[in-house]
Amino acid sequence: YVQVGRALWDLVLIDEAFCAGEIGWSKLTTLLPVVQRDTQGPWVRFAKENSFRDLRAEVAGCRPGEVPGDGSAYGLIHKRVTVQARLEDVHYAMFEEARMRLSESAETLLTDEELIIELLRKVLYAEPTAKEPARTQDPLAPDPTLAAEPNREPVPSETRDQVLRRDKHRCRNCDKHFDVEVHHIRFRSQGGNHDSANLITLCNTCHASVHRGFLVLDGAASTPTFTSTTGQPITRGVRTPSYPQPTRPQPLAT
Repeated sequence: YVQVGRALWDLVLIDEAFCAGEIGWSKLTTLLPVVQRDTQGPWVRFAKENSFRDLRAEVAGCRPGEVPGDGSAYGLIHKRVTVQARLEDVHYAMFEEARMRLSESAETLLTDEELIIELLRKVLYAEPTAKEPARTQDPLAPDPTLAAEPNREPVPSETRDQVLRRDKHRCRNCDKHFDVEVHHIRFRSQGGNHDSANLITLCNTCHASVHRGFLVLDGAASTPTFTSTTGQPITRGVRTPSYPQPTRPQPLAT
């Protein structure tokens, strides 16, 4: 309740819709992870016009700051993991002190989720010291060198079928032949076009991993390379384990 109250302090439209009974508690708590002050209007309208199930599915495909239609158009589901911890009073005081320091003001305190994400980013993506190696770029941070205008046009069905046939309907990373999708090497959100050279077949798991920064895809569709965020190469394809062939027992000497 405290976290919801803190969030509603800055979300006037959401608060008014909830107090007027236009959206219920379930829809309210579902909206809070993605809605922000400048995206309240589209989310309130979507919550009023759609069922709770549709709202939950739409939120699952969006990141904070996106509006309905931004995330789910790519067919990716952002899974949420529950993290629980029991802290001693001294450590909890440190946790609250960090919240105060990282929040913009006492009226807009970070939620537990926002605080943990901010602490992780400061540890992983802060400026390295002389004793620390440089970290990889924050996968959620926008790249200012790429086009900011997203490509919202759907992939033509002919182009999609052509790419799937070219890649033999298999994921180019793990070789899975089911739940495959067509991925833009240069993201649609960064202006990537629908040229077949910019399209590659990935399974839904590898597709989501690329978009979330856990899997790095380099090169063109003809010669792609897959690495981890630390630069370790990932072997393409699923290898079938080989087992020794059973040998027929030799007859005993008489």
